[in-house]
Amino acid sequence: MAIASVVLLSNVTLPIGTTSFGPVTPPTNSTKIQVAIDRTLLTSVTLAVNWAIELSRDSGVTWLSWGGGGTVGGVLVDNLLNPITESSFTVNFDSPTDPATQVRGTITSNEVVVTSVTVRIS
Repeated sequence: MAIASVVLLSNVTLPIGTTSFGPVTPPTNSTKIQVAIDRTLLTSVTLAVNWAIELSRDSGVTWLSWGGGGTVGGVLVDNLLNPITESSFTVNFDSPTDPATQVRGTITSNEVVVTSVTVRIS
């Protein structure tokens, strides 16, 4: 199955606190989801960002916590000293998705932050 990539929040200024995104309906028969944030402008070393998703199998009537991640601000580098431009987490769905499946999420920060949130579903 091809990867479906959807930018849910594109280069937006997020306030201190929690911002919601979604819900989105994944393509039928998807098996996993990755949620990524752009680190390019996460330059403050006192910044803390957390993000999470919830899963619904009944068209949004009920929701289950389904995964999350977090990162700090400042420049992060890989083992070759290249800047890391994205932070993400990936989780599997409990079974292949169907038309009633929806995903929504939140991003929470302790400072005003400019970033993008991208969801990749396969």
